[in-house]
Amino acid sequence: MVRPHFKKKEDETGIVEVDGVKIDAGSAEIVFVDPDKDIQVVVSDDPENKDGAVVAVLTASAEDVEDNKVLGSANIEPEGEGAGDGDEARKAEARKRFRERFEARQKAKKEEARKKAVEEARAKFRAHAKKA
Repeated sequence: MVRPHFKKKEDETGIVEVDGVKIDAGSAEIVFVDPDKDIQVVVSDDPENKDGAVVAVLTASAEDVEDNKVLGSANIEPEGEGAGDGDEARKAEARKRFRERFEARQKAKKEEARKKAVEEARAKFRAHAKKA
């Protein structure tokens, strides 16, 4: 990832406003650049929400980042109260899916073993019936 070169002013708080979108200059990173299409994607901490982030698609041709045009942007925030609990919920869901897959594999193995045992028993019965 590339660090964008934001124009810094002595009295600035580290927040850069690009075409109406506020970006935290200290945490901003360029995650994608396409010079042929004149676009770049910048991700930074949300200066207005300590738990959020800002994603902005900007033009890439201006010399100073502040002079670029914003083609699209989004503020990302955690959902609901205790949004950090989402990690625990995702882990619980992943454990649940793992247990379901494990149980399904075990069931399939038992089914296959049962099918094989039945086939072997039938083969033995047929072989025994032919001898008699």
